[in-house]
Amino acid sequence: MISIAQALQVQTKDLYCESSEMETASEYGTKPSFLAIELGIIIKKKRLSIPKLTQKKLALQSGLEQAYLSKIERGLLQPSLDELIRLAQRINMTASHLLKQVEAAESQKHASHASKNKFL
Repeated sequence: MISIAQALQVQTKDLYCESSEMETASEYGTKPSFLAIELGIIIKKKRLSIPKLTQKKLALQSGLEQAYLSKIERGLLQPSLDELIRLAQRINMTASHLLKQVEAAESQKHASHASKNKFL
């Protein structure tokens, strides 16, 4: 079995936010949700699969700041519907397909969690 980082061909540290960022997010009353993190991973994976599509370039093409896109990719922020549609278009997806992938990941998580609890 390969890790998410291996599948995405990135370093593990690139998939997670720094603890200081988590603390900053918590200061504002937010805690990264599984869905936000999964959405960010999918966006980043797709971006990295497109040659020469840097985070900066995707942000510019989508009308976003690079720092904002970085936080979306790390699950610290969730894009608005308009932003999600623009991002999806720039990574050659539809917003509905992107959300279906997030939903599938959530279903897998729940199925995995249920099977683990079955043996407890």
